[in-house]
Amino acid sequence: MKINRARNIGFCSGVKRAFKLATDALKKGKIEGREVYFLGDLIHNSDVISLIRSSGGKVVYSHEEIPEGSIVILRAHGTPRDVLDYFEKHEITSVDTICPIVKKNYHVALSFLRKGWKVFLVGKPGHPEVVSLISHIPEVVLLPVPFRSGDWEDAEFEKGVIIFQTTVFAEDANKYLEILSRKGKIKLVNTICPEVVSRLKESLTLASESEYVLVIGDKKSSNTNTLLQNVKTVNGRAFLVSSPGDIPEEVFMARSVAVLSGTSAPDFQIKRILEALKHGRRKFPARRSS
Repeated sequence: MKINRARNIGFCSGVKRAFKLATDALKKGKIEGREVYFLGDLIHNSDVISLIRSSGGKVVYSHEEIPEGSIVILRAHGTPRDVLDYFEKHEITSVDTICPIVKKNYHVALSFLRKGWKVFLVGKPGHPEVVSLISHIPEVVLLPVPFRSGDWEDAEFEKGVIIFQTTVFAEDANKYLEILSRKGKIKLVNTICPEVVSRLKESLTLASESEYVLVIGDKKSSNTNTLLQNVKTVNGRAFLVSSPGDIPEEVFMARSVAVLSGTSAPDFQIKRILEALKHGRRKFPARRSS
């Protein structure tokens, strides 16, 4: 079997930064005798969250569960404004791991707003990145993915700009652009993460050259699912896997397999998949593809 391993694989730079900040904070908490809490999943990967818990981190999903005097790690996707205010009021030390590229989106939105432009954001409703940005800049109007009608249709403007959730490739943006252009001057500004873009480009090439494709990552990861959906447009034999047990039986008989990952897949997860492909895997029951 030929394994076509992507060069752009594993954590992106933003996730690497978040993970380092988190591990440093866990060490600091042990030295100072302070509890370290994680508000939500640092990144969308269950194996990483399990590792955090085994290292002493306490993962909670409400900021009100975090006691005064604790250290809290804020997720890479961003944190809502009211939650940050709560931590400041209750003297909780926060370590903000927000991805610099996500943070840049805030600056782009504010820059256009200050110039009098209406700002629209193409993104997934309820995604932490979207929730956080709009909490900080409530003037931003959400254009939901997938495309659907909504309050955005009532927006009035002379000049408007459409920006993107950093991990979303939205073909629907053109539909929004067409409709909004009837109301005023409107343009697209591409704020999708460049690392996500380059990863997709390489992945499509490898997928088209391989018999099967394995996309390593968590089913909760937006960018991983987006990558999988795009890869399937060039190779229908593509599967999302997070452990050797997820690999379909027929993959082990393939002539070639492309191995890709989302931006939140850790090295140890990738290594397990590669080892299973190289040496065959007997201890884990193989999944049958459907």
